[in-house]
Amino acid sequence: MNQKPQNLKRHEVTIGMEVKKLTDIPGVGPKVAEKLIDHFGSEESALSAIFDGRIADIASIPGIGRKLAVKIVMKAYEMREGVSPDTVLKTRDAFEIYENILRIIRSYARTDYGKEKLLLYFPLPSSKVNEILSRLKYFTDARNFVLSLDEQVITKISNLLSQMRSLKKAVFKKYISGRIVLVDSEELLQEIERRGLGAYCSVYLVNTPSEIMDFLRENDYVILVTRNPEIAMELEGAENLEVITEEDLSEEEIIPEKIVYVFASNRQTIIAACELADLLLGIGEGAFIDRMRQEIEIEGLRKVKSLLEHIDENGELLEGLDEEYDRLNQALKNLDIVISEIEAEVNNKLRREITSRKAVISGEQLVKLLEISEAEASIDAIRRWIPDDIYDLFISTVKEAEEKLSKELNLSIDELQVIEGLFPQETTLPVQADRNKVRMLEDLLRKRYSIRKYKLYKRIAKEFLRYQDVVERAIKIFLDFDVFFAIGRFARDYELNPPDINMEYNGIAIINAKNVFLKEKELKGEIKVEPVTYVVGETPFKPPNTNGERIIILSGANSGGKTCLLQTLAQVVILAQMGFPVPAEKAHLRVFDEIHFYAKAKGMVDAGALETTLKRFSKIISSEESKLALFDELEAMTETSAAARIIAGIMDMLWENKNACAVFVSHLAQEIKKLTKAKIRVDGIEAEGLDENYNLIVNRSPRFNYLAKSTPELIIERLYVLSKDESERSFYEKLLSLFKTPS
Repeated sequence: MNQKPQNLKRHEVTIGMEVKKLTDIPGVGPKVAEKLIDHFGSEESALSAIFDGRIADIASIPGIGRKLAVKIVMKAYEMREGVSPDTVLKTRDAFEIYENILRIIRSYARTDYGKEKLLLYFPLPSSKVNEILSRLKYFTDARNFVLSLDEQVITKISNLLSQMRSLKKAVFKKYISGRIVLVDSEELLQEIERRGLGAYCSVYLVNTPSEIMDFLRENDYVILVTRNPEIAMELEGAENLEVITEEDLSEEEIIPEKIVYVFASNRQTIIAACELADLLLGIGEGAFIDRMRQEIEIEGLRKVKSLLEHIDENGELLEGLDEEYDRLNQALKNLDIVISEIEAEVNNKLRREITSRKAVISGEQLVKLLEISEAEASIDAIRRWIPDDIYDLFISTVKEAEEKLSKELNLSIDELQVIEGLFPQETTLPVQADRNKVRMLEDLLRKRYSIRKYKLYKRIAKEFLRYQDVVERAIKIFLDFDVFFAIGRFARDYELNPPDINMEYNGIAIINAKNVFLKEKELKGEIKVEPVTYVVGETPFKPPNTNGERIIILSGANSGGKTCLLQTLAQVVILAQMGFPVPAEKAHLRVFDEIHFYAKAKGMVDAGALETTLKRFSKIISSEESKLALFDELEAMTETSAAARIIAGIMDMLWENKNACAVFVSHLAQEIKKLTKAKIRVDGIEAEGLDENYNLIVNRSPRFNYLAKSTPELIIERLYVLSKDESERSFYEKLLSLFKTPS
């Protein structure tokens, strides 16, 4: 790639304007500006998003949509840079070629961001040549990077990129029951309401420690926001109290779940970003990979990933994050089930043991039982005379039950004190746990669970906030990497190479180039593409029979590839001026300020259409800018003799512009050459015959300075051989005979 900045200085004129506020951008009125500011947080952030090309993010804002988002971003870019797609692409046909190239490239992007950002890449004029060269270096790095990877790694990167998106602003709607926020001043109450924190839990104004104690007894967890930190001294020992000073009042202190939920909602993206960082930072080289190594804080990403692996997409804590939290959570979940199971086991054991025993009552015990008066008769009075071994059985079984409960629920020492005597040591069936003690244990476990959960959420929220910039920066880099990687994959699949761009050249040369649209079909297994070599104007490529001619007539066989060659020239120039590698082994070209492409007309045009066509041609001649003009069979616009004169006239006028290069595909080469005054060259693509499958044998690369025949007889011969209808064969045979008759 020939990059000579000293020869480019005269082209570095930028006609752009500064965009200071949103309403400077066409399509952005006060209402749209307000929506953008509300979504991105400030006008500065909104402008940054626009110039970053975050079309997908902007389109997600209610009331904007994709169409307006594309318009806003494109107009802002055009204003700042002073260029637009139609600065260089001067005809509808040229624009269609660009759009189809862009369609193929965008299919390689794995993110909405990448697909939309690619819309900002269009052919630039010579005033932006340094930008073109900068892009070309960047995307050549992308090509080389992808070429260095095996297919398995490419697939893995693609899969991870497909999970990339800007962090979404998830809305947390959950109400935290059991958590109470107390404040000791009206000002603090108003501040909490102003921040909207009252939507997530109850908030009360208190004046005395006794009021606070009442809330502590009745609620799982209490957060006191105070201007008087000494108040905590009077409440020392309250396990379910958190004291926060006015200075520390923040969302992560009151509702840390809200912050965790936002990260959890982006869980898949963040984890994929960390995995992508681990993968990419260990492979490849080049400017973009070096930038990632410098700007991505991998340890911070890994820390966030490790936390997210213990949080589900709804922001709920998963097992394995904290041992004590897991213990309390399981104890609460299993409390009722375990007690029911133990009660059943105790009663089954007692019934089984008692039934299997032969109880012996002494005479004295029998006398005592008989002497019990009606007034004294009661269950307790009778139970006093139950045999000791039965009583001992009850005591030992109940003790085992409490021990089993402790083990099953993994209770701590102070929690064991609560369940002491949980099962009554009385000789009665069925044995039932004391429901008051069960409720006391449940209350204690729930309070401790709530406290532990809150503290975990607060710790995680603070960690997330600590690394928020790290995460956002990494995701932004990876979204840009999607564009880089898309071009790299496109370049690999379509065999693109960096062109040699130099403003000292005055033309374009392509060596072994392949038409992108045909290559697309080849990749689908439909055809096999033949490379072509060609030159227009002055370049380092000077094949025999050429002398730097800028105005050329391309003659030759029907279906020989003339239109395809025109397209290929346009594709190479368009891609090069977008700053991308091109579909050729080698290419030499200057940067053209205008690209004109005129596709073949569909039949002869009427007078009105001819007038419109001629007006379009006048625009080619009206400027002295450097230009590449490609015409496909203009003779179809009117009768042959008039068409030849019009084409010759256009050639003459283009020849007068020393910065113009043009190729005319035409079957009127001889007629035009007689009429033109310009120094032109006639090249030809000629069919040599039919192969064994009756396909045309054609060298798709034109012969220079050679008038080729159209050879329609070969097409007729092909139709004759392949036709199965006798009347059709007879028709083709008669036509063939005309070509064999001397004229």
